[in-house]
Amino acid sequence: MGLFQIDDLHTLAEYRQWPCVSLFLPAACNGRVRTLFIQRHARTWGTFDPQRLSVETRENPAKGDVDLIDLVTIHVLLHRGKVHAVRRDQMPTDGLQAAIFRC
Repeated sequence: MGLFQIDDLHTLAEYRQWPCVSLFLPAACNGRVRTLFIQRHARTWGTFDPQRLSVETRENPAKGDVDLIDLVTIHVLLHRGKVHAVRRDQMPTDGLQAAIFRC
């Protein structure tokens, strides 16, 4: 199946339900992301408020914005998760990122 193996259909369904960094980032900050798949060279610009766990995204960067994909990657790694940077054709979903969550 390529770069990674999917153990069962339940896992596949689990990460297909979470297609955006707005959901991944708060979960990653709380150590709930086990595995993150990111599309190489993809960027999602915006801001993150760690107190409120709120995410605001934009198509083009504005003053004060950060790359939210980089930020979620950092938090996944800090909580001992795995990150796979893959080509677009290797992504398990159509999005720029996908995640498998811890229970």
